[in-house]
Amino acid sequence: MTYEKPPETDFQRYIRSSKYVMTGSALDGATRIKNLLYDHRPAPLSEDDYTRVCLVPKRKGANFRDLPGVIVGADNVARRDPTREKQFLPSGKPLVILHPEQDRVLTVRECARLQGFPDYYRFCGTIKDRYCQIGNAVAIPVGRALGYTMGMAFQKGSGNEPLMILPPKFSLSTNIQLAKSLSQSTDD
Repeated sequence: MTYEKPPETDFQRYIRSSKYVMTGSALDGATRIKNLLYDHRPAPLSEDDYTRVCLVPKRKGANFRDLPGVIVGADNVARRDPTREKQFLPSGKPLVILHPEQDRVLTVRECARLQGFPDYYRFCGTIKDRYCQIGNAVAIPVGRALGYTMGMAFQKGSGNEPLMILPPKFSLSTNIQLAKSLSQSTDD
């Protein structure tokens, strides 16, 4: 699908960047491809899953423990409230992350963005495989920060301080900008 409107924030401009802009890789003579948004269709919910999702309160941190008839003990174990009538729903599929404002699960693309994957990145396999690939990945900003720090240490661009300060706007920078920053800091 195409984007409905142009990017409004630094994060949107960054996450929508093309592979060439983000990595500095050559296009090998390929024509410039229009930016498209992949995997951004919510999974259809069965009627009982939708009913269950609608019962979760719309507030920060809410989950199945906030459903009516659930008691969380001092040991942090969730149990059914014996004083309430049991509500049975036929399906028991786990719906991992719910959208905070809409009665649906997050799309593959929304999960990917939470992990810092740029929009040009495409995942393969079944929908379940795609969610697993994203969930098992090291967040892109974390990997970049570790790589940058290791590069600085390798080039002796950092001291023995226990904390390293990353360059301004590091999380929204491209590899080309980081390479320039790295070469400037080692020249000093």
